[in-house]
Amino acid sequence: MNYRNLSKFKINRLVAQRLGMNTNKDDLPANTLSRNYNERYPDTVWAHKPQDAWEQFCFTNDAESWGELIREFSLDIKFDTCQVHVASYFADCKPVSMIRSDMGLAICIAFLEMKDWQSSQSI
Repeated sequence: MNYRNLSKFKINRLVAQRLGMNTNKDDLPANTLSRNYNERYPDTVWAHKPQDAWEQFCFTNDAESWGELIREFSLDIKFDTCQVHVASYFADCKPVSMIRSDMGLAICIAFLEMKDWQSSQSI
């Protein structure tokens, strides 16, 4: 799948799903209460792990969230003058290059591509 053309909302939703979280909006008890929040923060997704409460996640914009992806999944980050390049240490994937202000988005795309590679290799 080509993640590079997807919206941040869709990327955040896919990251949550790949981390084993439920993102089915029909299961969200506070769905009607979250409309105002979602209008102000359109990239944020609601998700939860089994037996946990629903939480709001924005992996592409939250340094704490994408920092966990770097640490837990050994993502390699390189910087040049204006861009950031992110790739997996282990997966045979093309690096994701974006402007520095989109570092979280680059990390999330590299994570999703790494997970796809792992699935294709039955890892």
